[in-house]
Amino acid sequence: QVWGFRLPDRLFYYFRLILGFRFGTILNSIVIAIAFVQIYNLLQRWMKGEYGKSVLNNVFCNPLLWSLVIVLQLDAIFMYGTYYVDVMALPIAIEVIRILLEEREEEQNTSTITYFALLSGVWIAFKLTNIIFVVPCVLLYVYQHIKNFKIYDWGIAIVCGAFTWSDYIIYNWVSTGNPV
Repeated sequence: QVWGFRLPDRLFYYFRLILGFRFGTILNSIVIAIAFVQIYNLLQRWMKGEYGKSVLNNVFCNPLLWSLVIVLQLDAIFMYGTYYVDVMALPIAIEVIRILLEEREEEQNTSTITYFALLSGVWIAFKLTNIIFVVPCVLLYVYQHIKNFKIYDWGIAIVCGAFTWSDYIIYNWVSTGNPV
């Protein structure tokens, strides 16, 4: 149990209720599988055209191999039998990074800015210490798309980004006198 940000713990509740205590951890497997597919899709787009040119390219530019290497290095693979809440933010982090890498050249509209802000807020809502990863991503996103931002977009982004984790901060503050 975590004291403040209980969103990842609460995601396990339904699995534990339906499947029981031991099989309730299957959510870890689902999240790792989603992360693997996301990483594979990203690498497949980046390594397009390189695979099949030579034996070395087949090894070094194989998106399946690199996806496995990236996912297998996570200690979450070895924690299938536990309620490992840290891994819940992984697919969201990969989606935020995908947006940063793939939508650099595109003009951003209000819905895309809101989507990015909401994802960043949920990433923080899973665990407050993820903020050290979110802040550089948000700063990079703002730097890349500052010309597309309108005053309305700033307001919506701030509200959507803070909405997902502000209830935990308020609850902590009321309960302990300390928001963090």
